[in-house]
Amino acid sequence: MNKAQLSEEHNWEAPLVFLLFFLFYLPTLCGISAAAPDSIDYLLRIDNTLGLNYPYNPLFHPHHLLFNGLARLWLKFCRLTGVTSESDLLIAGFNALWGSGSLTIFYRLLRDRLKYHPFTALLGTMLPAFSFGFWFYSVCVEVCIIPLFFLLLSFYLLTGKELDGKSLYLAGMFQALAVLLHQAHVLFLMVVLGAIWLGRERLAITRVKAISCYLISFISGVAIPYLIVSFYILRFDSIIKLWGWLTSYAHESANIHPLSLATLLKAAIGFGRSLIGANFIFAIPWAKEIINKFLSGHDLRDEVYLVRNLETNGAYFLLALSGIFFSLLIYAGFRLWRKSRLLNPESRDIFQLAGIWFAVYALFFIFWVGHNLEFWIPQSLCFWLMGLVILAQSEKKARWLLTAAGLLLTLNFFGGLRFLRDKNNDFYYKKSAPLAGLVSKRDLIIVGQSINDEQSALESWNVELLYFYLLKYTPADVINLNLFEEKSQLKKLLDHTLAEGHKIIIFEEALGNLGRDDLQTPWNNYVTRRQMVDLELNAVYILNP
Repeated sequence: MNKAQLSEEHNWEAPLVFLLFFLFYLPTLCGISAAAPDSIDYLLRIDNTLGLNYPYNPLFHPHHLLFNGLARLWLKFCRLTGVTSESDLLIAGFNALWGSGSLTIFYRLLRDRLKYHPFTALLGTMLPAFSFGFWFYSVCVEVCIIPLFFLLLSFYLLTGKELDGKSLYLAGMFQALAVLLHQAHVLFLMVVLGAIWLGRERLAITRVKAISCYLISFISGVAIPYLIVSFYILRFDSIIKLWGWLTSYAHESANIHPLSLATLLKAAIGFGRSLIGANFIFAIPWAKEIINKFLSGHDLRDEVYLVRNLETNGAYFLLALSGIFFSLLIYAGFRLWRKSRLLNPESRDIFQLAGIWFAVYALFFIFWVGHNLEFWIPQSLCFWLMGLVILAQSEKKARWLLTAAGLLLTLNFFGGLRFLRDKNNDFYYKKSAPLAGLVSKRDLIIVGQSINDEQSALESWNVELLYFYLLKYTPADVINLNLFEEKSQLKKLLDHTLAEGHKIIIFEEALGNLGRDDLQTPWNNYVTRRQMVDLELNAVYILNP
């Protein structure tokens, strides 16, 4: 087969690989709006037709500048073409497109750089495709998958046979796009510098020129959009304000954790869950208790509710299967590591660059919310790529790849993603949707919780989630009781609503706030008129006019 034939074959393979994974991801789109930690925030920023009167930030977020705008354009395109699906499913489908594109580039790395056969390259690509982190974040509303497409493009260029000015210029441009979608990918700078340093035999220009080509492209690609948004759209009037906006996350000390055994353990959990999601663990009573103690500051009711229909024996089977998977992974890792010394120069460069990528990101995210699996998705890609570099030498790689891909598919679909498809497994949806049949337009729903110093952030977030779901799935007006500090304000609102002939629905957990001294009197005026209604997940009180 000559070079032209090989190129033509690869050109046909890429769209088929893309289509295969896209069609696989579509039926698994996440039906739970709040499945990922920040999904609701993204939805409120992206979809300005939701009609939510809610104090969220503008379209442009400093740490993922272009994502919300890009997703809004996609949403508008879908609406113009007559697509009527819910916004969260459309945005999840948008991520599925980019996830499938990323996997196509991963496939091309195996084919073009490591000379894998098409079948074994497809099996190798299934490893990241079926890993929980990559799969889940490709089918939900989140930001982290799209930038990986551009990082993989950059990595593909950096591992070519020749590193010339054009390759480095394009690599810098693609990294700039990744940074505009997620600021953390400025860390990829170390991978580019590593490629320039380690790839001296592949460099067609001097190192100084190589670094210059990269930096000119990267810095201008990041700086120009930020300056346009900062001064012409958001209209910051000082560098100090701009810097505060750009570095807002760095001022949140709760995200940064000092080195300790607990920090390392949380990082191990984060990386492990990027491979196996292990949602099924919440169907095992003793495991659930341990997790509740370890993550005492987290509300895990939604996780428990998600897998409520999974039988305990089924969960134990999946747990045993997970043990087998990680045991095989460790065994294969030791065997492959011994062969890493036998790599040819081209394969060694790819292995070393993937190792740099893994190490730089891991060293940062160990200390930055290490238990959050989304921050370990790039490292999971590097992990699989490093293994596949060494496995390319093995004659039995198809058997290993088929076993690993099969275990990943079984564990992550049956252990979590099959539940995440159905919004009836959504704790907050099931808590709010039943009220749709009890209220009409201009009725009032009151949410809120008693707030104390230890749980204020967590409980406030729970109220915000419930607020979003109630506005999305019911026709009523919704207020957050925590916003009412003056009893006269609340009494006036209650009196006006009832006088207009509308009902008031108040959630049971809001009684903690209604019982405060400054709110006790207005609530007592209506105690004798309230009617309690038990729902599946909570109770509400109804005041009829």
